Amino acid sequence: MLMRVAFVFLTFMVGSLPPTAVRADRPAVARSIPNGDDFARSYRISHYLGLAAEFQTLALRDRADRLRAMAKDPSRFPDIFPLCRMLFEANAGGVFRRPLIGRASFLAGTYQDWPLEPIALFEDIPILIVRGYSLGGKPESATQYVAYCLANCRRSDRKYTVPTTDRLRQTIDRFIASKPALRPHADWLRLQAA
Repeated sequence: MLMRVAFVFLTFMVGSLPPTAVRADRPAVARSIPNGDDFARSYRISHYLGLAAEFQTLALRDRADRLRAMAKDPSRFPDIFPLCRMLFEANAGGVFRRPLIGRASFLAGTYQDWPLEPIALFEDIPILIVRGYSLGGKPESATQYVAYCLANCRRSDRKYTVPTTDRLRQTIDRFIASKPALRPHADWLRLQAA
């Protein structure tokens, strides 16, 4: 029997965020993303862009060592899966598989629509497109997924920077316009740029 679980890999996020990251506007967000967990409600794009940009300044060996260390640190656990989807891509002729953390509950669409689940990279901006996962067993650990990425993928050539909040909001608006099925979640998607 499948049971509804919060993002298994992101359950520690709210505890590690500063108090200002959990805003008074949560009821509106909760209406925008029914059955979403705290990570989904608190996801901020600029956090992941900052992490990715920082990682890209490191030498490859240092990057791998830091990812491994981050995967072992419970306070950094929520960052691993989106960050890996940003920093890696499939080798030529290969596959960049999704993390094995359960069945994704997408805002709209299916796995074919979102090959980098739990995020979509739109204009090099990581937008969260799932509200949670259903799990009937034990999920893949962050350590296992980092090991998979390091052994089977190559580093992405994308260059990440942290744009202004206004630019992020404009990008989110273009993303929503490109995917009309996401319009019911527009408020929550825009909140990711806050």
